Order: sequence, then C-alpha cells, then structure tokens
Amino acid sequence: MSFFGKSFIFDGKSSEEYNLYISSSDGENARLTGAGDIELITQKVFRRNSPYLLGVTPSPVLQFDIEITSPLEIMADEMGYIMSWIFGQTEYKKLQIVQEDMYNFYYNCFITSPKVIKVGNKTIGFSGTVICDKPF
Repeated sequence: MSFFGKSFIFDGKSSEEYNLYISSSDGENARLTGAGDIELITQKVFRRNSPYLLGVTPSPVLQFDIEITSPLEIMADEMGYIMSWIFGQTEYKKLQIVQEDMYNFYYNCFITSPKVIKVGNKTIGFSGTVICDKPF
C-alpha cells in the first residue's frame, strides 16, 4: 500500500524511536480492493428465473504488504526489540501512519509474515503483511 507519510506509530510507539520508516522497493502503484464490497448469498430454485436473495456478507478484511526500513544498519540487539514490538503481538494493535490526511485514522491490526531485509549482508529493515480487523 502506498503512503505519503514515512513515519508511523504502532502500539503507541513511534517508528522514529528506532529510526525506522515505511518504504517500498518495487516503486509501483498499489491497486487494492475498495472498501464496502459485498458478497451476495443467493439460492437458485427450480423453475424460477431469478435467484432468491438470502442476504449479503461484507468483503474480507483489509490486508496489505508493508516494508519498514532504516537508513542505517540495524544491529542484532536492536533487531530483537524491533521484531518483538512489530511482529510479536497477541492482540490487535493500532497502526497509525503519520500523514496529514490520516491524522485521525488508524488500522486495528496485526503485522504478520516477518521477513528481514538485508543489503550487502547488513540488516536494513523488515517486511510483513498487515491484517486488519475490518474491510476498511
């Protein structure tokens, strides 16, 4: 997902405490399913042209990939703290992107599927998947 802001707050801690920022290595625009999509639940009955509408269900929860990097090398002792802060959660935590138009919004989420990003045998960041509790 593309954001204009580079800093974020997760579980009440600012990413700037660890010199971490949201980044993207692919450089492409993100295309996501819009919020508010629904799935129709219908039943087809013999000798009836149109199906019965039994109800609707909301779209699946919002999910997107995230990359978190540092301009400096992340040392091994710091890496443990960062990994447990970002990926070691057992309940939904608030993820807020520090960006003018998202000031009052947050994602109630888990960040899963941790991967370490290395360049030249130096750890510079992490990537993962943000899984929210709602479809928007």
